[in-house]
Amino acid sequence: MFRKLDMFVAKLNKINEYLLVACLLTMFVVLLAQIFSRFIFFIPLPSSQDVLVFLLLTTVFLGAGCAVATHRHIVLEFMVLILPKKITRGVLIFSDLVSISFLVIVIGQSFELIEKTRGTIIGASPVPAEGYYAVVAAGCLMMAINYVNDLLKKLQNSPVHKEEK
Repeated sequence: MFRKLDMFVAKLNKINEYLLVACLLTMFVVLLAQIFSRFIFFIPLPSSQDVLVFLLLTTVFLGAGCAVATHRHIVLEFMVLILPKKITRGVLIFSDLVSISFLVIVIGQSFELIEKTRGTIIGASPVPAEGYYAVVAAGCLMMAINYVNDLLKKLQNSPVHKEEK
């Protein structure tokens, strides 16, 4: 059961990585087009700044999902290292539960904001307002999925990090 879940989460993480690379490449192309348009042809690209802000937000939340998946997110590791070995596992499980709870709240709030802003246009932006909140929800969902996967591994005493195998 957990092996199938682990394989499913690995596939989701691979899709997330591909989306992250696509966003970064798109950001590069839009920024390059904006620079050429503005400083060489003296014609500003309409809404390119809004597209760049959306892509930046997207890369932040997709990147956060990748960071949690690869255990490269910011943690207070020194706090865990100074604890006695007997309570370390419990603290790590509690930490995952707190993270999952926070992410579930953020996902719920994101969906509420998606509903409230449906159809709202921000200035001349080609991205509707709900698109920004959808990115937050998607990124937090990826983080939560990875935390749940790690939590299940900790509960069954299997290695969470690849280095532990």
